[in-house]
Amino acid sequence: MKLRDRKSTRHFKVFWQVESTDCGPACLQMICNYWGRTYSQQCIKQGISISRIGVTLGDIKRRSEELGFNTAVVKATADQLQKIPFPVILHWRGNHFVVLYCVRLKKNKQAEFMIADPSIGKIKFQEKEFIQSWQNGESEGFAILLKPSERFFTTKIEEEKTDWSIAKTILKQYVSQKLKVILALSLLILSMFSGWMIPYIYQLVIDKGVIGRNIDVTWQLFMVQLSFFVGYVFSNTLSSLVMSKVNFLVGITYIESLLRKLMHLPMKYFDTKLNTEFMQRLDDFNSVRSFFTDNLINLGFSLINALVYLTFLAYYSLVATVTFLIVSIIGIIWNVYFLHERKFIDYSLFVEQARNRNLLYEILNGMPDIKVNNAQYKQTEVWKNNQQLINSLMIRQLGLNFKQSGGVQLINKLRDIAILCLCGILTIRGELTLGVMMSVSYILGQLVTPVSQFQSLANSIQQVKISVNRLSEVQRKKEENSDGELVNNQLRYNIIIDSITFKYEGSFCPYVFNNLSISLPENKVTAIVGNSGSGKSTLIKLILGFYEPQKGEILVNGAPLNTLNIDIWRSVCGVVLQDGRIFSGTVAENIALGDSCINMDKVKSSAKLSCINDFIEKQPGQYDMKIGPSGIELSQGQKQRILIARAVYKDPKLLIFDEATSSLDTVNERRIMDNLEDFFKNRTVIVVAHRLSTVVNADNIVFLENGMIAEQGTHQQLVDRKGKYYELIKNQLELES
Repeated sequence: MKLRDRKSTRHFKVFWQVESTDCGPACLQMICNYWGRTYSQQCIKQGISISRIGVTLGDIKRRSEELGFNTAVVKATADQLQKIPFPVILHWRGNHFVVLYCVRLKKNKQAEFMIADPSIGKIKFQEKEFIQSWQNGESEGFAILLKPSERFFTTKIEEEKTDWSIAKTILKQYVSQKLKVILALSLLILSMFSGWMIPYIYQLVIDKGVIGRNIDVTWQLFMVQLSFFVGYVFSNTLSSLVMSKVNFLVGITYIESLLRKLMHLPMKYFDTKLNTEFMQRLDDFNSVRSFFTDNLINLGFSLINALVYLTFLAYYSLVATVTFLIVSIIGIIWNVYFLHERKFIDYSLFVEQARNRNLLYEILNGMPDIKVNNAQYKQTEVWKNNQQLINSLMIRQLGLNFKQSGGVQLINKLRDIAILCLCGILTIRGELTLGVMMSVSYILGQLVTPVSQFQSLANSIQQVKISVNRLSEVQRKKEENSDGELVNNQLRYNIIIDSITFKYEGSFCPYVFNNLSISLPENKVTAIVGNSGSGKSTLIKLILGFYEPQKGEILVNGAPLNTLNIDIWRSVCGVVLQDGRIFSGTVAENIALGDSCINMDKVKSSAKLSCINDFIEKQPGQYDMKIGPSGIELSQGQKQRILIARAVYKDPKLLIFDEATSSLDTVNERRIMDNLEDFFKNRTVIVVAHRLSTVVNADNIVFLENGMIAEQGTHQQLVDRKGKYYELIKNQLELES
């Protein structure tokens, strides 16, 4: 098949990155579009493993070959790059991807590089600036060369259509509030009817009252007009109040369902997102809700209003009506012309504002580290650079608004002036009465809002489609298994790690485990030890079902973990994670975190076992004392004891401690371990630790190294062997001796 002729570079289409990590897929989307195949970004991403820091050159190469490109990754200089067929994807500033679609030679023989950046748009670079950004201080830079093969034009790829199920969900919520909605709509209809009568009464006041010099008629018509006006204001206000209450109820219901959905997504989904991007999703929901309630309902009534007022206008003057319609359509066309640029800016702002929130969150939460490292200037500069990018996007948005809205306003104003001049001429000629002319002026004023809504409809549809796509991306994700087999709470738990292979998302992430097998017998204490980075905490996350291995399986009493109801499985586990969190709330609420009805006897006994009760009972409020981000700041050791109490409170069948006592002093650690010795009886216990005192009494100690078992046995067996375990803890042995 003959390759399509390449158009002028002015027509090279830029696609925006939907998420902060989507620059690579967006660049590949631009290349596909350039060669005549249009794919959604979601479709491009289906074959790429994306982590929180994005994708690699290898990921883009593999996906482009799947799409039918002949692809090569090369290192080149700027001079060599000018001889390469365009467009090409460039690795930009060490952490980003852009498309180079043209190089021009200016009159002064200097090269000008045309870049399509999925986070900013089209940019022109002089050679020196280009080399600095592309080569990033090196002598050469990376580029991905892509040439479509025959397969590119014949390969059929299944595209996911925009999922409007979110809109259906929102509409169902409104149906559930149908009585209130019907009341609000009825009041709105009443206010519209009152508004329709005003221009007619207005004409009668002028023609029969004022011009006819009849005071009685003038007063009567004035009172009638006043009545309609009061009815219009009252009905409209009451309708708005009723709809506001309905909107609040619908908003709470949907946001609750969105949060529930997020909480049931697997951990790997959160590994690829900035936390602040989830906050942006709430803004997306508000956009969708506003469109389907305020905008769509108002649009429907505006259409009725427009038809009624246009009927009045046509009755008074057909020429004025035709003029109004033609010029209004010109305004709509003007508005639509700027949609693509607006879409790009909206997406770019979403990405950068999420990044900006994340930077501020990190600065505020990392203030002690910033101060002790004198990093104030550097961190402020990082935030400032991001804010300047946002400001430049907002300035572009303001400029676009000025061209788009300003142009529409100018067209509308010229339209109204022209119609009033026409009516004035007809009134002078005696073809229209003065009352009709004044009514036409009023009608034009009433048509401003409906026509403006129709002219901005394309903007609203585009914005809501963007928001629906982002929300649908959450809704499409597969949830953790919550419909699997139930876990029998009466069973003890025998866990077998059977030949698992696992790595985190991202092609650059190495394998943590490769064909690992471990037996974690029921009713026994198993300690997992090893140097940092050996996979201890990852193993715990796999046992808890946060992730699934790529190969092999985890068996619980012979049943594969991924067939169990994961929520119930975790409910029988008492867990202290290495990075466990204390939430804003009381001490009791933090200990009984998953319990809506707190058992204070269990709270106190759990606190006593974790040796935190003395501290709590000396504080004002005791177990009702506020702790966490919005309460009293606790030390790391105090936090760990609260976390241990939280695990004990559940009275679990399986206990998992991941460095649970790493921040405790030796005295408190010894007291807690002595208390736990009885608690461990008749339970399956997994302990991850570096401290000898925590693992010395374990029934079996497994030493992990590079994701594999280096050795295992009891403490004494491993010490006598003088292998890896002995090397790890020999300093502690010397101190004890």
